[in-house]
Parts: sequence; C-alpha cells; structure tokens
Amino acid sequence: MKKIILITLCLVLLFAVACNSKQDTNLTGYEAEIQKPGTLVVGTSPDYPPFESLDGEELVGFDIDFMNAIAEKIGVEVDFRQQDFSIIISSLQSGQIDLGVSGFTYDPKRDVLFSTPYYMSAQVAVVRADSDITTIEDLKGKKLTAGLGTTGDEAAKNIEDAEVVYPDDYLVGFEMLKNGQVDAVICDLGVGKEYGSMENFKMLDEYIQKEEMSIIIKKGNEELLKTVNNAIEEFKNSEEYTKLIEKWELE
Repeated sequence: MKKIILITLCLVLLFAVACNSKQDTNLTGYEAEIQKPGTLVVGTSPDYPPFESLDGEELVGFDIDFMNAIAEKIGVEVDFRQQDFSIIISSLQSGQIDLGVSGFTYDPKRDVLFSTPYYMSAQVAVVRADSDITTIEDLKGKKLTAGLGTTGDEAAKNIEDAEVVYPDDYLVGFEMLKNGQVDAVICDLGVGKEYGSMENFKMLDEYIQKEEMSIIIKKGNEELLKTVNNAIEEFKNSEEYTKLIEKWELE
C-alpha cells in the first residue's frame, strides 16, 4: 500500500512539473525572461541614500520610487531583494533576480545589459568638515574608501598613490571618515550631496568623473531590456519624473 501511495504522489508531482513547464513555454516577450509572470524581482543594496536606504524596515529612496514607477508603466509588481552591492551582478547572472537597481553606471567589465540611462550622476569626494583637502589633486597619496566593485572604486584607484579600503557598506565608510580612519569617501553625486550637507562632512565641488545611472539586466534578456527601456523613456518625459527628482533633492 505504501508503495502505491508513493508512486501516486510521484506521478502527481511529475504531472504538476509538466504542467508548469508547459505553462512556461507558452509565455512570450519579456514574460518569458522573468521568474514570475506579473512580478519583477529586483536586487538592491540599501546603503546608498538618497538612492536606496532603509527607514526602519522599509526600503526608501529615488531608485526605489523610480523602479516602482517603471513597474507601474509595464503593468507588473516589484519584489525587492536586499543584497550586498558586490553580489547583485552574480545574482542577476545566476537567475536569482530579474533586474538590478542600485546606482549602477556603465562599465564594460560588467557582464550585463544596461538600460537607457535614467539619471546623470558623477563620482565625488566627501571629506570631514575640518579637512584641509579642497581639490581632487589633494587626494593624491590619501587613504580613501569606496564601495567594492563600484565605479567609485575604479575612480579611487585612479587617484595617484591613494590607498583604497573597502567597508562593509557606505554607512560604515562614512563612519570611518567621521572617526578619522580614512581621508575621504568616493561616492555618487547624490550620496555626496546627502552626506556633504551634514555637520561633520563637506563635498568637494570638483567632480572626479561624470557618469549615468542605468538598470542592469541579464545578458540575453533582450525583450525585457526593450520593455524596460520603453517604460524609462515614457517616465522620463513625464511630470512625475521631475517631481521625483525634486522629492529626493537630486537637482
């Protein structure tokens, strides 16, 4: 009797898998390239205000609002997954997430697809308010911190004789700056403005390099890229986009 029950259960499971496989093969367009129909699974690293951070347990920031707006244009829900910035690309490549939204800028070394840029940014340096560092030239030979694998990381490495260290996240990096463990934090312009307005810090006026932010997508998912790009173009031309820029004071 137990064998009969076991065989029956196996047959039921095989039938269910077969049905799901058949359902998947019926999907077309971008829906055939995402994990769950009607939902985009999005990886983000919430340590980068004002783009993404945590307010208690709630994800907030420009990127979060932007991704929700893009999803609404497409007609899907968003399932955000909190991850370290350094593993978002590998999670994308292994199919654990559908998109990455975390202040990503174009880098040919990143083996992903990049969407139409949605925000013009730059890499900047934030120093302590009492620091005698006033120009990018002054950063030569200094101890800097940046996010591992970010374009800020590359920008910091290009500063002559600079020593670059990597905190667990940017919140730790700015705490290191506050405590005098490093001379400057290299980060995106929006983040620099956020921290540069605080009592303990100041942002240098000079940009290290200019760049544009994009959503990242797994290579091969061209239909998803096309769908996301169409939504970005539509949203960027709307009054909602302008209001979102104003809301997070990114002008």
